[in-house]
Amino acid sequence: MKNIKFIHLLVSFTVIFITVPICHAELSANLLNQAKKGKASAQYAVARSYELGKRVKSDKAKAIEWYTKAADQGHAESGYRLGLIYYKGIGGFKTNPPKAFHYLSMAAKANHKRSQAHLAEMYENGEGVKQNDVMSDYWYEQAFTSSTQPLSQYLANTNKQSVVIEPVVNKNKAVKQQAAPVSVKTAVSSYHFPQSIINKNWFQGSNPSMYLQSTGSKCKLKNGNIECVSGKLKTLLRTGFYKFKVKSIISRGDSDKSIKVVYRKLYTSVPTEAVDAYADDEATSAGTDKISIGWEKKSHSFSCVFETDNSLLCRPVGEDAFYIKSRF
Repeated sequence: MKNIKFIHLLVSFTVIFITVPICHAELSANLLNQAKKGKASAQYAVARSYELGKRVKSDKAKAIEWYTKAADQGHAESGYRLGLIYYKGIGGFKTNPPKAFHYLSMAAKANHKRSQAHLAEMYENGEGVKQNDVMSDYWYEQAFTSSTQPLSQYLANTNKQSVVIEPVVNKNKAVKQQAAPVSVKTAVSSYHFPQSIINKNWFQGSNPSMYLQSTGSKCKLKNGNIECVSGKLKTLLRTGFYKFKVKSIISRGDSDKSIKVVYRKLYTSVPTEAVDAYADDEATSAGTDKISIGWEKKSHSFSCVFETDNSLLCRPVGEDAFYIKSRF
């Protein structure tokens, strides 16, 4: 009798063991069949399964294959996933900014908020597309607000008459832009603090300096030092996009031709649930301090030395040195 019960129990477990995989196999086969027939949502589901290794062995190449099929049919989430893979190199793939721009543009035009935020960043930095501040501002506005206004309406509302999305490089104009940088190193001849700082507009690369007097920061004299406040700035961190301002105080340095810059950031906007860009894309770094709206807890500082009357070499502690230059 005991043997009969044991055999019955063994048969029951065997049936369960065999039946469950068959059900999953049928479900997967059904999904794959729909994907092969061209259903974009099924193609996305198959791609996502291959990317994450859910129900199938992880296969990044197959994930891209199925994402591409769905994206080419206008599936916004697939376009976003592809854009992110090519933009950030997720999954070990080499970055491909032009492909990232193509797919993020497609998804952004379908009002996919995360794609709009990344697209704005690409325009801002000139990645995969020629740098364009107007287009960057437009897509930032689409990403961080409920706005869905057409580009033509945005241009009219902001008094911008025209914009070239992917302008052809004007060789004559390019030559002029290259002729503008500061002259080759010469002896510092007329440095006087604070006039040599506050009477010029300073740039870091092609961007107005956020620390010194520039078209993006306004400065004034206070207690013998220079106090500057920047305009609104944006930055992309692993957890999303942040908006902030910078307040800096510039004082004399240790030598006659040096300055010291002490600054803090005032965060005016942090990522919300609506634009939480990387919740399922990449794990955020453990132990990272959470950034909240308001002033940073600690100040930062760096020193700069004049190499020419219009060129400062700055050295933050523990970071790479950088130049801040005046164009006139």
